[in-house]
Amino acid sequence: MITGTNLVDKYYGQMETKAKADNIAREKEIRNIYANILNELSGSNASLRASGLKDIETQSKQLVGQETQQMISSGLYGTTTAAGIPTKVASTFTQPARLKLEDLLSARKREVQLGLAGFVERIENPYPDYNALMQAKIAQTSQPKPQPNPISTFYNKPGRGIYRSGG
Repeated sequence: MITGTNLVDKYYGQMETKAKADNIAREKEIRNIYANILNELSGSNASLRASGLKDIETQSKQLVGQETQQMISSGLYGTTTAAGIPTKVASTFTQPARLKLEDLLSARKREVQLGLAGFVERIENPYPDYNALMQAKIAQTSQPKPQPNPISTFYNKPGRGIYRSGG
């Protein structure tokens, strides 16, 4: 017969140990996935940053060329206004484009970090439901103990009923 203590120790104890091990394994796996994403993002951010900066520099040179061409076409190339073209392009295009690129790259990293934080926040460690065990225990203790039948008790005493001696 399995007693309440044996049931808790054997069955529920094993379930609790397995649930804990499964939860820890699942948590490690998901943390590793997020770590890989962050590492990949860091590596790809470097290449994306380099590529983005290269594109910005290319576009900046094209804008300087276009502005210079407009100055030449309007006959203002030899003036002091032409000297300010690179500064104008840097302040109106290059600098905002770089800030936008940095913001985009940091937003990607923040999204992954927020995903990881949300995962960690939602970690729950459900363990075996002891409700069934408690219900069984309550049912066991609340059942009335069998009472002896008063008639059979009376007749089964020595000198009466089946024990009656002689005649």
